[in-house]
Amino acid sequence: MGRSQLRFLALVGAVLMVVAACGSTSSGPAAKQVKVGLVTDVGGLNDKSFNHLAYVGLQKAIADFHVKGDVTESKTGDDYVPNLTSYASKNYDLVIGVGFLMQEAVGKVSGSFPNVHFAIIDGAGTDASGKDLQHSNVESLFFKEQDAGAMVGVIAGMLEKDKKAPGNTNVISAVGGVSIPPVNHYIAGYKWAATMEDPGIKVLVGYSNDFTDPAKCKSIAQSQIGAKSEILFQVAGGCGLGVLQAAGSAKVYSIGVDADQKDADASVIASALKKVDQATYTAIKNVVNNQFSAGALTFSRIAKASGAGGVAARPRPRLSATAARLTRGFAMPFASVLFAFVVGAVVVTVTGGNPIDAYQGLLCGGLGVACTQGENPALQIANTIIFAIPLITAGVAVALPFRAGLFNIGAEGQLLAGAMACTALGIKLHDWPAVILLPTVLVGGMLAGAAWAGIAGVLKATVGAHEVVTTIMLNYVAQWLLRFLIIGGPLELRAGTSKSLPIGEGARLATFLPNSDTIQILGLPASVYRVHVGLVIAVVAVAVFAILLWRTSLGYEIRAAGQSQKAARYAGVSVRRTIIVTMLIAGAFSGLAGAIQIAGVDHNLTDKYFSDTTGFDAIAVALLGLGSAVGIVLAAILFGALHAGGSVMQADAGISSSLVLVLQALILFSIAANFLNAIRLRIPGLGQAPSAPAPAAVGAALMTEAAVAPP
Repeated sequence: MGRSQLRFLALVGAVLMVVAACGSTSSGPAAKQVKVGLVTDVGGLNDKSFNHLAYVGLQKAIADFHVKGDVTESKTGDDYVPNLTSYASKNYDLVIGVGFLMQEAVGKVSGSFPNVHFAIIDGAGTDASGKDLQHSNVESLFFKEQDAGAMVGVIAGMLEKDKKAPGNTNVISAVGGVSIPPVNHYIAGYKWAATMEDPGIKVLVGYSNDFTDPAKCKSIAQSQIGAKSEILFQVAGGCGLGVLQAAGSAKVYSIGVDADQKDADASVIASALKKVDQATYTAIKNVVNNQFSAGALTFSRIAKASGAGGVAARPRPRLSATAARLTRGFAMPFASVLFAFVVGAVVVTVTGGNPIDAYQGLLCGGLGVACTQGENPALQIANTIIFAIPLITAGVAVALPFRAGLFNIGAEGQLLAGAMACTALGIKLHDWPAVILLPTVLVGGMLAGAAWAGIAGVLKATVGAHEVVTTIMLNYVAQWLLRFLIIGGPLELRAGTSKSLPIGEGARLATFLPNSDTIQILGLPASVYRVHVGLVIAVVAVAVFAILLWRTSLGYEIRAAGQSQKAARYAGVSVRRTIIVTMLIAGAFSGLAGAIQIAGVDHNLTDKYFSDTTGFDAIAVALLGLGSAVGIVLAAILFGALHAGGSVMQADAGISSSLVLVLQALILFSIAANFLNAIRLRIPGLGQAPSAPAPAAVGAALMTEAAVAPP
């Protein structure tokens, strides 16, 4: 065999060895799958706008890059921080916040998790004052909305100039959601281009201060149509769908926003596209390719106009004393909760979900139990406590009037009054020492809440005005007063921010753990555990409630007035005075809840308080807790756990967090209507059907003489 043949055989052998090595079963570690968490704004995935588009971009990235993608829908502004933190604490590679309103939440959470990448649509990671923190792990995705607005403005201007609009009134309009930069950019481009095309055109502009409720935008649109507007541009997300509906009903033209909305209503003639899906896809692609870059990424050529549509009585068990008390205290609430969860499981099953996975997610998110996707149990428990604190004090504010035969529907308005007073004092007196300022803002919040509830109490006691009606109306007054203060009002941080200045450092409640991003506790930065001293205040408040009700002469008078006004007067009780004092105390408790929320969690007023539901949830807490101190605490923990667990359930089980609202409604229904008791009475062997329905244990006080005006 020649030397050349030996060389050839050696080369072949080497090639075979390489091939064998490549085909070996002992391969190296598999490439890590990138995990992406998407947190929507309150508009949700069905807004047919930017939240939906962000989800579309995520789905495309899942298909192209095989990433693991999860979505959590925020129901209120309070959900932003917990939802973002949930993904970051599980070491997701990229956490995306959708919307300008998430700026502060992204700024806070990204600072606590410097090793996690964040992206935010339409904003940056800021502090409470709106200053860009310029964190090295945050990518800001911006758009030139004014360009897209100008394109549809040209269309509107041309139609009016060429007399091709429905009525040739030369009036067009725009309906914005919240007055924030992205919305204002759209409207500015729209107005500028329309007037450039037709200098004689009149442009009407209105804001709904909402991104979710179509009825609010529809009302504004109808007013604009009444003022002869015949081309309406909606810039309000899911709320703006009401604009399209109003235009369709009036046979005028409408223009969609963000996504191509030609299928939303036949009135849509064009849509100003902002390709949020492409921006979301690009952010994920950058992480997959290790090309993540902090700072602003502006999409100047994505925004454009596109699309055209056509025109045109109590149980009496014979048990031991202790067992009897436990049975009376927990039987109906436990049965109501069980009923709600059984019906909820049926709903999940019928809609194609797995109820076991859904409730496992709720348990994990609410109580830190049965977590399988890397959630931190301590963090989940901390989030539950944060949500439960205001529910405890506000629940007391509803339960105390119950005992006097009064239905305090106004806990929400009283809470807002307390929050506004706390914020105003915390801002104006920011240089006071903490030892004086902190009690001042808390007491100020209590006094504001008391004054707000006192109005309804005085009207009830003097002229017989029903407290249900007056407190509901006062809720609306409080909501719009808050809007006035932070949108163009004396507490506004600056134009377009929809938030107040932050309160002084001395007005803030301390957290139990140090507010540090460097100290690690149970595997996470200490700053993410936000439980504050307000927990102690809430526990003290509920203890004061119990002592007041059962250990004082005033408590006796409250209970006597609730049972029978005639009997109370015979015993020397002033019913008028009792009604007023009861409402004052209840308002103070609710105002304290608002002050605690500002001093302990948010540190400033924001637009999320306009849609806050804590005061309304407190009604369910008081009913479920049967008006007792221990019951209120347990019910508040349950509702706090449901709120905190909703986002984890959605992320882990793929079940919408709206299931939480269904469960809350079912619990309230079964308690208020005494539904389960009625079923029990009709089961053979357990009871006889009464000739007339008996009042529920908690609702009975509402059917006494105290429900009418005192003589």
